[in-house]
Amino acid sequence: MLKRIVFITLFALALNGAAYAETAPLDVESLPHSTYHGPNGTTVTIVRYLDLNWTEVDPTTALSAKDTLYKEVCFEGKFESFVGQQGLKLTGVDGVINFEDKSKRKTAPEMKALDNVWICGTLAPNKNGPGQELTIVELAKLPPDAQRFENKFLTLEHSKNAAGLIELGQKIDLSVRNSKNSGIAMGNFEHLGQLRDRAWLLAIGIKEKELRANDANGCYEIALLYRDLLHRTPAYRKWVLSALDIDPDHGNASKDAEHVFQMIRVGDKYYTKLDYDQMQKAQDKAQQALAEQKRNQERMRTEKRVQEIAERTTRLLDFQAALRTNDPEARIGAITSLGEEVKNSLDLGFSVAAVDILTNMNDAAAINPGLDKATKSEFIEVRQLVYSSLAWRAGQNDINSQIAYDVLASSLKSEKMKEPAQSASAALVEIGGKNAIGALVAGLDSTEPVVCEAMIDGLKKLTHQTLQKREEWMTWWVDNKAKL
Repeated sequence: MLKRIVFITLFALALNGAAYAETAPLDVESLPHSTYHGPNGTTVTIVRYLDLNWTEVDPTTALSAKDTLYKEVCFEGKFESFVGQQGLKLTGVDGVINFEDKSKRKTAPEMKALDNVWICGTLAPNKNGPGQELTIVELAKLPPDAQRFENKFLTLEHSKNAAGLIELGQKIDLSVRNSKNSGIAMGNFEHLGQLRDRAWLLAIGIKEKELRANDANGCYEIALLYRDLLHRTPAYRKWVLSALDIDPDHGNASKDAEHVFQMIRVGDKYYTKLDYDQMQKAQDKAQQALAEQKRNQERMRTEKRVQEIAERTTRLLDFQAALRTNDPEARIGAITSLGEEVKNSLDLGFSVAAVDILTNMNDAAAINPGLDKATKSEFIEVRQLVYSSLAWRAGQNDINSQIAYDVLASSLKSEKMKEPAQSASAALVEIGGKNAIGALVAGLDSTEPVVCEAMIDGLKKLTHQTLQKREEWMTWWVDNKAKL
């Protein structure tokens, strides 16, 4: 039943059988209303009037029922005509509706077809056929639909009642469609359609303002309102995507994005087919550019390597000449430059020869910075040679031995590959002793599992311990370092 805040002309009928008498205007909506929630999600609205509870019903259903759960009922309808001396006919409603007697029929308000009425009365089994018949206790003439809907809209707008506005819009829509389908000239359909849309837009706006942060379900609810009520696909799509921005795995929103909007998911993002194709083209173009850049870089490296190989002998002779200087600072500078050249050289043969020169120099600078820089070479073979050379220098037990241990331990921490780490481990095992163990323990600080495995293998061979984990070896070293 449509509930509207309106003033009506009410002809009151006393329960003791008194005739209708004109009373002051009555606001039907001001009558006390309550809702009873029954089993299986059913709800019943109760209207309190004349010290009785009247149950809102659908008149067609109530009058056609074999039995009724409620005796005192009320409903709204559209007047069609008076029938005989005591009867009344509502548009679209089949069934018996009677005044209690002729006098009450005469005192009923004047009405024309399609006037809105509110009726409350009592149901009893139909004496002349199936179903129920209604005896009118109260009949009131209501204002026209447009006025009632407008009044209700203003009230709901003031109270910011989103649910009420959605229900109002649905009732306006139903009234318009029923009137059109039945051929009833309801009046200004365009105005009512605008009022319906205003109600729905206002309700959605209220829900948008009340939306909590990171509420994916709330976003999807708004999306459905735009879809089902206003049929606004762009807004529907926008709020589906808002839900997915919060929860990319939202079940309903993800289905809508993929099946309704034909979107494609990439990671946690959804793209239209056009955007996805453009993104793929951009990625393909970027990959092609990167591949071309790599080809250019490799070509330049090849050219540089060929040039370095061609200049190998000359460069080695120039460095050897520079290393023969009697100027200490110049000598250190030449050693540093040679180590830097090993680090950056693309000529493996030059790097091996340069490491051999640094290894055989009786100079602390040859170890650090010379061999220290050489440990950064991109060639695995060069790093293997440098680590073995550092271990050999450390094993000489001279004033530069500790420098060699320190450089080797530091280099192992940053090593990434298995083969150089294994070469270093084997060289340290061959030297043996506390300092070699210390260098292997220091290598355990590497973040690479293959390096740590090589260090642990060396520690097992040197100490004859069977520990397996880095943490166990670190504890063992703390406990035994002073004893070795």
